[in-house]
Amino acid sequence: MLGVVGGSMSGDGRELTASLQNRIFCADHKLPTTYATGMGLFREHILRNPEYSIGSALNKVILDQIKMEREGDVINHRPIRSCIYMLECLYEFEDEIESQKVYLTSFEGICHSCCRLPVEVLRDG
Repeated sequence: MLGVVGGSMSGDGRELTASLQNRIFCADHKLPTTYATGMGLFREHILRNPEYSIGSALNKVILDQIKMEREGDVINHRPIRSCIYMLECLYEFEDEIESQKVYLTSFEGICHSCCRLPVEVLRDG
């Protein structure tokens, strides 16, 4: 009998998780993984949605928070750090080239031109 246990399919003594199936199938067929596809959809339909400009608003909020802290205000680093981590996990394209991370292509250039100082303090905590 075939059953689902803890997110994996088991039966007849064989276990193969959906994650492993995904990696093997995608690698064999030169396709992006489900994770990479989901991240790409998030990037295109949420962050880059032209109707709502969420990506631009996010960049503005992060830069405003950096500016506020530099002016002496106390800010909560956790949500800002989480947003930066999210941008570092997203890639411009599904082939996931390190130099094409959304953080580098869409945020860091804006940050350096506006702030003139790196935002390393947010990464380090």
